[in-house]
Amino acid sequence: MNIRPFLSKSFLFSLLLALAGTSQAYAHSLSWEDPRELLTENARFPKAVSGRDFMAVVWQEFVRRPLGKNEIYLSLLTSSDGVSWQRNERFAGPFAYQGRDVPIYSLVVDQRNRILAAVTADEDTTLVLASGDGGAAFDTLSEIKSRTTSLAPTISVSSDGRILLFVTDESGDFLSLYYSTSEDGLSWSSFQTLVPPQEGLVFNFLPSHSAGADRDYLVFQGLRSEDLQSKSYQLYLKSSLDGGRTWESSRRLSFLDEEEQALGLQDTEIVNQRPLLKAWFNELGLVWERQRGARPSQIYYVTLNTDGGFKEPPEPVSAGGSEAFSPRLIRRGDRVYVIWFDRSEGNERVFLASRESERWTSYDLSGRSMAAGNSMFPHAVFLGPDLYIFWEYRLENVSKLIILQPDQSVETPALRAVNFDPGKASRREEVRVSWIEPRDSSGIDGYDFSWSQSRFDSMEHDRDPQRVKLLSGSNSQDLLADSEGTWYFRLAVRDKAGNWSEPAVLSYLRDLTPPPSPEYQPPEVDPEGYLTANSFTLSWRPGAGEAPAGYSYTLQYLGPEEAPYENVPPVALPGRPQLAQPRVVLNNLDNGIWTLAAAALDEAGNMSPANSITFRLNKYIPVTYISNVSSGEDAEGILSLRILGRGFSEGGEVERVI
Repeated sequence: MNIRPFLSKSFLFSLLLALAGTSQAYAHSLSWEDPRELLTENARFPKAVSGRDFMAVVWQEFVRRPLGKNEIYLSLLTSSDGVSWQRNERFAGPFAYQGRDVPIYSLVVDQRNRILAAVTADEDTTLVLASGDGGAAFDTLSEIKSRTTSLAPTISVSSDGRILLFVTDESGDFLSLYYSTSEDGLSWSSFQTLVPPQEGLVFNFLPSHSAGADRDYLVFQGLRSEDLQSKSYQLYLKSSLDGGRTWESSRRLSFLDEEEQALGLQDTEIVNQRPLLKAWFNELGLVWERQRGARPSQIYYVTLNTDGGFKEPPEPVSAGGSEAFSPRLIRRGDRVYVIWFDRSEGNERVFLASRESERWTSYDLSGRSMAAGNSMFPHAVFLGPDLYIFWEYRLENVSKLIILQPDQSVETPALRAVNFDPGKASRREEVRVSWIEPRDSSGIDGYDFSWSQSRFDSMEHDRDPQRVKLLSGSNSQDLLADSEGTWYFRLAVRDKAGNWSEPAVLSYLRDLTPPPSPEYQPPEVDPEGYLTANSFTLSWRPGAGEAPAGYSYTLQYLGPEEAPYENVPPVALPGRPQLAQPRVVLNNLDNGIWTLAAAALDEAGNMSPANSITFRLNKYIPVTYISNVSSGEDAEGILSLRILGRGFSEGGEVERVI
């Protein structure tokens, strides 16, 4: 099928573009995660819907072909929890097109929980597609022909479950709305004129339908024949009492505020267009673009009675300093929210506004991270109680799909041991732990922590604000390990949206028990009790129990063999490991009586009682060596030489020094 450039005249083409729209703080009671990318490229004109147990977001993919034979595909993502997403790539298409990029589809979820999509497949053909499995697969329900060229369709569901289809047909130089109804989406009634010629609206398009309890409502944009020169578009309201089969006469909605009435302005001097209507209980909410003279277009909101009268006066929602487009309306409880995108200094951003203290306050949802590109065409849906917002983000001719979802998580803080090593035991009683406060879109409220020797303390609690022990800004905690064993510090963070993180865990082992003393392996001796050599290795075995981290020792010469040594006082050992292995290598010790004392140390620094061994040596090998040479000169210029060493008399006196 082919979509030809069916509005070739510049005026009609501008109306076609109107179908697409032109172009960190957060709202009260709504908390968000940071915006993130769901799709990184070729996601144009996204729209979102939600069913009983899922939400779906659909986008157009534009494919450029040689010779202008371009194509459009529709793809979607669905989710039942906002966390995991299933993608249905190119479930519809290709549809041929020429000219500029415009939206060609509409979405709705019917009372049977089916996703229905109406797509302009050709200049006079609309396809109705349906998915009954949450978007996994689509079937073509019907192919509906219109009498003339039709623009992007609007599909909706009436108050009695009937499916409504609205198309905008080109009739000569004018645009008119037509509608058809269906019980099941398979067979459709013939198209009927929504706005009869006697109402005098030569242009009528951009319908927005909403179903009330027992009545259907439709607001659309229209232009009377007498206003063709001024192009003063106005909004008109219709209602239906039979599920959209027939519609009452159009009622013009006239909007003039007090200032404009005081100035004597006529409502035709105000342009009102691109409406969106929502029916709630016994009232209607309406948002639209409103422009007075050369001023930038603003977003306005009004509450209507079910008969179309004003329940409250119309009021501006956007700030008014920049152009605002494509408003959407959502409601949470008794609070109304409006989203749109605006253009300021060549940059487009997505905004959300809520009424605060009798006035509307707006918040930039696109944020600083997207300031370099353009955020546009926002859509919002509820999945259960949670609100999700999607929009197109365009940067350097690449369009991405962005999601803004409720703040439902907070990162676990990163812990750091300040005065101990978590991988090693220590004798220290007082320890300090610090942490880095995680960044969170809603801000950090505070922390809950525990300090115990329970390995399985999961910090399960009711997660209420009363559990906050430390306020935001705290970044360290001093702790007392008053007994031996492993201690566990657990820290959970709570953000201002009420989310608790999983606890971060850091362990500390306090060790006060020394390892067992070494047990010597007796060295080999000769028949007279002397060691077999004065150069030898003295070894010992670690005692039963904890494996030592090292050993400390001292070697003490007690004197010649005839010297008494029974009551020699013990020598203090260094409090640090000197040896990694349980042995010491000794080289050519002097003859006499020696004693070696050794102790084991663990990684915490605990040292065992020293164990000593005494041995006798008589096999010294004489050697001569020089350990130091120094020279000097006195006041009279006489040189002196000092030589330090050992064994100078071995084998005879030294006669010459060279």
